[in-house]
Amino acid sequence: MQQGTQNCCWHQLSSRFKVSEYISLCFNCSSLIIKDQSKNEISTIKPPQYSVIQENAIPIFLSTPVRNPYTFLNKREYLSIRTLIVKQMKSFCANLKLSKKTFFLALDYLDHICSKMVSYKTSDLAQISQFCILLATKFQENREKGMEVKNYVGAAQNNFVKDELFLVQLLDYDLHVFTSYDVLMDILHCGFLFNGEQFSINKMKIIYEKIESMIYMLSESKYYLDMSNKDIAVVIIGLIREILGLEAYSNIIKYIFINDQKSIQNHLYYLKKIKRCFIIKENNKRNYNNSIENINNSNVVRNSLIKENEKNNEISI
Repeated sequence: MQQGTQNCCWHQLSSRFKVSEYISLCFNCSSLIIKDQSKNEISTIKPPQYSVIQENAIPIFLSTPVRNPYTFLNKREYLSIRTLIVKQMKSFCANLKLSKKTFFLALDYLDHICSKMVSYKTSDLAQISQFCILLATKFQENREKGMEVKNYVGAAQNNFVKDELFLVQLLDYDLHVFTSYDVLMDILHCGFLFNGEQFSINKMKIIYEKIESMIYMLSESKYYLDMSNKDIAVVIIGLIREILGLEAYSNIIKYIFINDQKSIQNHLYYLKKIKRCFIIKENNKRNYNNSIENINNSNVVRNSLIKENEKNNEISI
């Protein structure tokens, strides 16, 4: 283990935006700078490629209201079919080379629409999911990609325009949604590891490369529907911090990302639950002193038989 070192940026006062009395944001590198109780400054540590100016001046998780979990009319039945539909959506998006951002927006549309339904058929949801991908593509991608998806989806539909309009109505005409993926990407760019914390810099770089895959895998889980967009992102960074041998929700993490004691308990509960969704393997070619299997008294669950019949996904670091 080695101590994290500060990023190259000096976080000059003229380049900072004061979010609150104790939290500032560096516009040059998007890092968070925190003042502790002794007025000492602690800044975030992250791989160099994440030390860039972000499109959003203020991170989503600091400036945007949380999108709470949707309330379903028939959640049990939806869950019985959702994983299959999500897998189909992933295949569809991969074949058409759509971005992860587009996939997660389409998934949010699907969950929103399905929360208002009382019964589900696989064939119907497959069609609805394709329309959700089309809407997300129109919102996120370029015109050429939008036309490509439209031609693919429209070729199999008899009432294309009418069906699309109906789904937009079910979405309350609100297509601009910040998803769990958006929140997580913002957190990665701002950072969630801090100067003074003891962890392997090399391991940090490796696990950063896996985080996008982790939320992508988690999207199939039933627990994904139980959490807000921000909660999903914060639970994943809690897991990553444990993998790095750190406290999942240290005081500084609680201060920045979690609002109250009840929220902390919810995050700990779902942190325990989502570990069931992954098999996290240490790469045998790398020798780390902090073996993942021993982190936090073996809190990382390596169970291939999940009660909820969810498929475990393997992440090698």
